[in-house]
Amino acid sequence: MLRPGGRVVTQQVDRDNWRELRPFFPGKQDFGDHFVTYGDAFAAAGLHVVGERHSRLVAYATLGDFVLLLLVAPWEIPGFDPLRDIDALLAFADSCRSPEGIVVTESRYLLVAQKPPR
Repeated sequence: MLRPGGRVVTQQVDRDNWRELRPFFPGKQDFGDHFVTYGDAFAAAGLHVVGERHSRLVAYATLGDFVLLLLVAPWEIPGFDPLRDIDALLAFADSCRSPEGIVVTESRYLLVAQKPPR
């Protein structure tokens, strides 16, 4: 429950996060456009919604650093196994390698929903 004038603020991972993985891992999860779904739900509840999507390039020093993220976020690639998927991982790393490391796009969004004042 929100008091009049109260706000809900949420930052979430957008559906285009780590888009560089998809050519190598076609099973990468796509949860749909929940930026729109959540925004519509807040609006349907009578809240004024402001949202913004943003992306940035992020470099990981090694492929191992990035694999650790995939292991702690098993919803990204269901059934991911670094040993079984080593060929896809190496091809992915080769396609994203730069002097800074493995460079991928991180996509997020911010939604602010405010209940009207009384």
